[in-house]
Amino acid sequence: AFSNPLKVEGTVEEYLTDTVTNMQGTLKDLTRDCAADLDTMMLDKFVKSFPSQTCVVGIQLLWTTGVQDSIAKAKTDRNAMPQMNKRAGVTLQSLISMASYGGPSYLERTGIEALIVTQQHLVDTAQELTTQKVRSLHEFEWLKNLRVYWDEDKDNCNTCIADVSLTHDYEFLGCTERLVITPMTNRCWISLTQAVHMFMGFSVVGPQGGGKAETV
Repeated sequence: AFSNPLKVEGTVEEYLTDTVTNMQGTLKDLTRDCAADLDTMMLDKFVKSFPSQTCVVGIQLLWTTGVQDSIAKAKTDRNAMPQMNKRAGVTLQSLISMASYGGPSYLERTGIEALIVTQQHLVDTAQELTTQKVRSLHEFEWLKNLRVYWDEDKDNCNTCIADVSLTHDYEFLGCTERLVITPMTNRCWISLTQAVHMFMGFSVVGPQGGGKAETV
């Protein structure tokens, strides 16, 4: 349901424009609530309390904050990143258990599977950062990754990669399946965000079924 009731009135163009605006506002409200509840809500309750696409943003917010804190501590605490890896792995195993047991509905299972794909990528990335002994938030090995933040001052969700920061558009995606995120996907994200940042166009080329549309 929308955060604010929508009156069906006016011309079709006006009504549809109001629908899109209301939808984006509702998703922004949900993302804000999600960011606020991340640290206090149990994982199973969290997954059931928010839409799938909001949960995907939520676990990325949690991962970004956790890895940043661990990298900042890594200079004095060599166990900071390994402990972060362990927490990320526990989250992944919990999601797998939720999908395997308890008889979730088809819609719930689809949402959980999307979270598993995303979390697996985050686990792999954290492990790579640990192996490469990243000790600074200014190192490219950290900056090249997709990072998600909630900006309290601007009351908005920002997606960052390399030196580019883009404001979340809160476009409705629904509860959909996700393809596996590969190193090639990450390289595409870097190229695409750089193109958008420089007000340039881009075109993703590849075989059918390779995930071009989803990557964009």
